Amino acid sequence: MAARDVSTEQEWIDWFAKLGGADPYESWNDIFSSQAGLAKLHNTRAFATAIYASAVGSDQVGLQSVAAGALALLRTLPSV
Repeated sequence: MAARDVSTEQEWIDWFAKLGGADPYESWNDIFSSQAGLAKLHNTRAFATAIYASAVGSDQVGLQSVAAGALALLRTLPSV
C-alpha cells in the first residue's frame, strides 16, 4: 500500500495512532502494572521501529509517509 502511495501522510499518522492505542488499558501509564501490558508496549515499539527503519531512507513518497506515521507513534509511547 505504501509503495503505491494511495494514502496521505496524515492517514498513515492516524492509522499508526489507532494501532498504538493503549487498549485495553486506560492509558499507556497503566501498562506498567502487568506483564501483558509491558509486552504490548514492547511489541508496539518494536513494530513501529522496524517500520520506521525500513521506510525512512526511501525515496518513495509513500514510504516516507509511512515512516512519518511510525515516528509519530514512537514519540507517543512511554519510555521504559
